[in-house]
Amino acid sequence: LARKIAEASSSNADEPCVDSVKARDDLLVSVFNTLLPRAPWEDGICKVCGMDKDDDNVLLCDKCDSEYHRYCLNPPLQKIPDGNWYCPSCVASG
Repeated sequence: LARKIAEASSSNADEPCVDSVKARDDLLVSVFNTLLPRAPWEDGICKVCGMDKDDDNVLLCDKCDSEYHRYCLNPPLQKIPDGNWYCPSCVASG
């Protein structure tokens, strides 16, 4: 990684090659995406139905950030609750 960055930076100190800079940036993005785990909210899907829809009815767990549609819960919630909300997995684990 360090060698690739150095190559892109030193190819022409006054005006780096566009292809080298793009290759370096692509490499940095791929390393960044590989090393850092995705956050649960980046999945963008309900943990029950697996659908990414109806964002107005999505609850985000205040402990683990998992997403649930209020109507996919058992029992379903009539409305989105005020304050903190914890998903069934976090409630069960205490």
